Amino acid sequence: MFYSHIRSEQTYVEDPEGGEYPSLDAAWRDAVLSAKHIIGEALRTGTSLRCALSRTFEITDEEGRQVAVLPFAEAAEMDLRSEGGGSSAAG
Repeated sequence: MFYSHIRSEQTYVEDPEGGEYPSLDAAWRDAVLSAKHIIGEALRTGTSLRCALSRTFEITDEEGRQVAVLPFAEAAEMDLRSEGGGSSAAG
């Protein structure tokens, strides 16, 4: 079970439900796709692209430990078809 919380400059939105993933890489790939979707929605609706790109997903495990951080700006540039996925380990 992994949780993908969203942090922006002004807010922190917790993921209360989380998701069942077989691995951190699977959770990471889903977070990349979700970030791309959120960025796309910002483009379609005319909301602040800068605001969308400044967000990050903070992925935590069942015990609340941060296991990865995904900046939306990085996700926007990722091509999951050619990359093996991967994740940025939390510091």
